[in-house]
Amino acid sequence: MQIPFTAEQFLRVFKQYNETIWPSQIMLYLFALLAVFFSFIKGKHSQKIISTILSLMWIWMGVVYHILYFSSINKAAYIFGGAFILQGIPFFYFLFLQKKLTFHVVCSSWLCRWLLTLFSIKFTRIKRPAGDLHKFMLIVVLLSKFVVFWLPSISIV
Repeated sequence: MQIPFTAEQFLRVFKQYNETIWPSQIMLYLFALLAVFFSFIKGKHSQKIISTILSLMWIWMGVVYHILYFSSINKAAYIFGGAFILQGIPFFYFLFLQKKLTFHVVCSSWLCRWLLTLFSIKFTRIKRPAGDLHKFMLIVVLLSKFVVFWLPSISIV
């Protein structure tokens, strides 16, 4: 299957997105760290904070990245953006209306928590290797799947 854009176009979209939203990345990282922090805390409002952050970040990626930026090189981005928006809505629905969504971290030791934090920080600093963009994207996808599916746990009770 032939992708509808070149590696240069793809990287240019990242560059435009990052340059345009700067310094919002700082806020987005702080929100993400806040969600991770509250996943370790069993406070009264922890679940609502995490759910709100995740919902807003999912919707942000759908609207801002996919629809406003990625769609310039790939019209399927409108579908991706719509999917992200639709995926962001259940975080609000299940937590605020159904009150059945809970977040917790599976790893209970401090070592595991520190490794998760260090991995999160290191993951953001990975530089694209010289060469094939597809290999780099495969690494990113595999690492993100590991973080999403093995370390934290989301349950709808």
